[in-house]
Amino acid sequence: MIRSEYVRDLNRNFERIGLENEADCKRYQYCILFRGGIKYLLSCSCKQIDGCSYLYYDISSSQNIKQLFGEKSISRGWMKEFLWSIRRLRQELNRFLLDDRNILWSPEHIYQDLEKNDFRFLYIPYC
Repeated sequence: MIRSEYVRDLNRNFERIGLENEADCKRYQYCILFRGGIKYLLSCSCKQIDGCSYLYYDISSSQNIKQLFGEKSISRGWMKEFLWSIRRLRQELNRFLLDDRNILWSPEHIYQDLEKNDFRFLYIPYC
């Protein structure tokens, strides 16, 4: 079960996800994710607080698509762009040998950048 919450830190917003097991930050998927620079994934960092491990995903200037389109209809152009983003995401994950089954596909965890209209996805290593 994924437990997530939203956290504000100075001028940045994060989605924080608690890990059941203490994160081993030296494993491949964690190292690649924390290094950053993977297109279409939210940037991520790991923090230890009171003996618990948390993944912090930077969601500044983004909204999840459930909030944006929860009860609104979406256009054909938006849907086309969204599907192309998924295709490009899968290509990027293959490039880094990451498993696309670790993406959270629920609308609460898919973000759209409000300035660039890019989509960003949440990746949880070894999930």
